[in-house]
Parts: sequence; structure tokens; C-alpha cells
Amino acid sequence: MNANLDFDVLYAVLAEWPRVKLPTGVQDGVFDRILQMLTLYQAQDGAAVSSDFISLLRQVLRRHTLQTETTARLRVPALSMWPTRDQWAQFGIRVLIVTEN
Repeated sequence: MNANLDFDVLYAVLAEWPRVKLPTGVQDGVFDRILQMLTLYQAQDGAAVSSDFISLLRQVLRRHTLQTETTARLRVPALSMWPTRDQWAQFGIRVLIVTEN
């Protein structure tokens, strides 16, 4: 994927995780850190998603909500390395969990 990581590309990456080619660029510093972490998670197959990553996603969701004046949502994988719906909720994030293809 040659696109810059922004909210829409992040949505697509997470919805297709882990069988997705990561973007090569980023929109800003927050997305740069998210891309670094996604690259690490993809390289370390099975590594658990950290609370720092969840916090970054919350920041991106909040910013997107403020920019678009609509509730931002992401689709995330239902894999053991990813938080459960309840764990996401502890960070104030509502998610729709999709099963692995």
C-alpha cells in the first residue's frame, strides 16, 4: 500500500489485519507512531496490542470526530492479540469487532 496513513487508511488496515500491506507514509506524528506500532505488531506475529496503541487510536478517533462532527468508528480484528470489546470500552472506545476472514 503506497498511501499515507490517515484515518481512512487506518480503518482499512485494521479491518483487513493482519493480512494487509502497511502504508509507506503518514499524515502526521500521531499516525507515524501508530504506523511504527503496527509494523512491530505485524513483524512480531501474536504480540499483544499495548495500552499506548489503544490510547493513540482513541486520540485519532476523537480528532476525527471533532473534524467531521460525526462519531468516528473503527473495525478491529477479533484476534487474541487484540483487546476484547470490554477492554476497548475501558479506554472509552466503542468498536465493532469483526471475525478473521
